[in-house]
Amino acid sequence: MTKTRFLPGLGLGLIVSAAVVSTALAGPWVTTNWKNTNLSQEECLEQAGRAIRAGGFEPLQSSQYSRFGGIGEYTVSIRCISEKQMAFFLVAGPDNAFTSKYLNAVLSNF
Repeated sequence: MTKTRFLPGLGLGLIVSAAVVSTALAGPWVTTNWKNTNLSQEECLEQAGRAIRAGGFEPLQSSQYSRFGGIGEYTVSIRCISEKQMAFFLVAGPDNAFTSKYLNAVLSNF
């Protein structure tokens, strides 16, 4: 008969390692939405910056078409596409509940 011996803590260590690996493989959550807008490109970008700040994000950078912000491990992007009369919103981060919450905060302030 063969005896099986486990080192103390090995089982727990394997469980924790598996949880960490599965979390790392899950990657960030991304939540998106859009709004129709009649704003010009410049007006849309200004409104995007205000919505990012009002949503609790620190403004990070900007481009010709987008404004970006961050809060902790979460990033927001608002892309203005005036020729299509649309603003596209994206929030990415480690927890889906918070990406949805932050997206709704930014949307409601746009």
